[in-house]
Amino acid sequence: MEFDRHDQLISKAEESDLIFLYAAKDAEHNNAVALKEYLEARMKMPDSLPLDHHSS
Repeated sequence: MEFDRHDQLISKAEESDLIFLYAAKDAEHNNAVALKEYLEARMKMPDSLPLDHHSS
């Protein structure tokens, strides 16, 4: 099963730190913050990850 982009980012985040860049004027409300929060929530819910993710 092929990982989608979110799963690829989660896999990378488990190995090392990720850096999120943004160009918005609002440091608290931007796409980088939204993506970070989404990925953190997904990482807390292992049932939402593909089965291949757990087979390492």
